[in-house]
Amino acid sequence: MRELLASENEEQLAIRQRYEDKIKHLGPEYSELDEPVLQEAWSEMGTAYAASLSNTIRLYEERYEVDAALLREELISRLPEEITQRDDILQGDKAFRYYHSGYNSGIVESIALDLETLAKLLPK
Repeated sequence: MRELLASENEEQLAIRQRYEDKIKHLGPEYSELDEPVLQEAWSEMGTAYAASLSNTIRLYEERYEVDAALLREELISRLPEEITQRDDILQGDKAFRYYHSGYNSGIVESIALDLETLAKLLPK
């Protein structure tokens, strides 16, 4: 999951760079005549960002969703109950929503962090 997030981050940086390259010739003092160029570049960037996020979510669903939820259940079953009530672990409905719906890269990051935290809390 961390590799997936890193890949999305790299892609979004490249998208931002393409946008900046497209408008850098305008400089800070652009005119009304430059507005269509700005709007087109902004629209292209928004569309590319949305496609990147959509791809990340699709890949998460295909590659990790089921395994992440099952791994979480297994880790929780191996931990003492008082540990599973900590504030740094996803709880209840929020955990279910994060692992099963409403994805964005921030939620995928939270899932990765939750699994790492649970794994580190396992008794030795």
